[in-house]
This record gives sequence, C-alpha cells and structure tokens, in this order.
Amino acid sequence: MAAKKNNYFIASVVIVIVLFSGIFMIFHTFNTKELPPAPTEMQLGDFENNQEGMFNGQLNNNYDQEEVDPVVVLFSSATVPGVNLIYYHYENKVVVGTPQMVVENVILFNDRPHWVGYTFKEGEKQYFFYDGEVVASSEFEPPQENSLTGFVTGAAQSYVYEGFENFEIK
Repeated sequence: MAAKKNNYFIASVVIVIVLFSGIFMIFHTFNTKELPPAPTEMQLGDFENNQEGMFNGQLNNNYDQEEVDPVVVLFSSATVPGVNLIYYHYENKVVVGTPQMVVENVILFNDRPHWVGYTFKEGEKQYFFYDGEVVASSEFEPPQENSLTGFVTGAAQSYVYEGFENFEIK
C-alpha cells in the first residue's frame, strides 16, 4: 500500500511539472516582443575636400529610441579628421568643428524638427547653425598631422546620424 501511495505521489509531481512547463512555454511564446530589425545600412557622406565644406540637415522631430542617449554623434568626417558634430542631450549642448566649438542651449529631440548646419573654409571661419541662425563661429584650423593621442584603432570613416530626414554635404 505504501508503494502505491509513493507511485501516486511521484506521478502527481511529474504531472504538475509537465503542466507548469507547458503553461510556461505557451505563455512565453505568446508574450515575446518582436525585436526591431537591425539597421542594414548607415548613411554615409563626407566633405568633398579638406579646404572647405558644408553640412546641413533637418533632424526628424522624434528620436528613434524610447530614451535619448546621453551622447549622440550627428556627423563625423573622415575627409577632415576631428570635424564632428556631437550632441550632449542632458547638457543641451553641441560640440562641433576644429578647434572645437562648444555651443550651449541647443535642444534637439523635443518632438519638433530642427535644422542644424556647419560650414568651414581653411584660413577663414567655421560656423554652426541652429534652426537657421548662426549660433557659434570661430577661426577654422585644420587638424595637425599625427595629432592622434591615446589608444586609437580602426580606419577613419564618415558617418551621418540616421535621424536626419534629409541632409546635404559639399
């Protein structure tokens, strides 16, 4: 009699485990979120030469993620190393050009489209535009050869943030 009770107990435990496993599998299968597709290509573009150039573009009015990243690279040039357009979201500032200009009170990704631009000419000035206004300028100084410091790997590559609705580079 004790052996029968033991067999019933083991059978009951096995049935409960199988039921819970089945319920878990069904629940897990129906409640998995579909992952967004991985980007297949990034926008590339760069200045035509390293003596003068222009970049301008209109950013989409929303950010492509739930939360804005603290640092967003909007543009990076391989033709003129060191010329980048970097947005610091939580500080509301942009760092752009060479030498770098720090531009305060720039607010992007606030559910409104914004237009940003940057121009430079060797021996003259560089300018940063925000919503059609010149908000920063300084003398343009091309980067010096072999000015890299620290641990640097990989080849220089240009990059344009995919959130630009349209952009133009010359």
